[in-house]
Amino acid sequence: MQSASITVCIEQDVAHLAVKGRGTFDNSEAIRSFCMMAIEGDSKKININMLECTGMDSTFMGILTMISRMGTMKSCPVELSNVNEANKKNFNSLGISQILNFTNTSTQQIPMHSLKNEKMSEDAKHKNILDAHQELIDANEANRPVFQDIITYLKENNS
Repeated sequence: MQSASITVCIEQDVAHLAVKGRGTFDNSEAIRSFCMMAIEGDSKKININMLECTGMDSTFMGILTMISRMGTMKSCPVELSNVNEANKKNFNSLGISQILNFTNTSTQQIPMHSLKNEKMSEDAKHKNILDAHQELIDANEANRPVFQDIITYLKENNS
């Protein structure tokens, strides 16, 4: 299944992202890098428009969780806007909805550009997936039985 296209911009002190399609591990590192740059930079808020997000894998949800928690710690709140019911159900099933900030906002027409996925080594991909799944466990210990095998596999098979 094809990964989502991600568009981004920074307008004044708000970083904007829009997810169109399915959010997957393939584009999660690019989102994490962009959002961490915004959090560490001058952004006061990050808005991730999920209106056209058709679904997400666990790595993508883990990265969104990581970004949200880091934004809270650094006084740069992350808003997930226009999340559909199916995606909210996915967040609820992992017990992470309470740490995410959901909003319904109008979709402004802001000039945005495509976020390019950087080529990653296999080790970097493994680390990204590992970090995302560890984040889901850190956010809700009840996720340990669901994701522990993935974490163990990645730790054992990462050179």
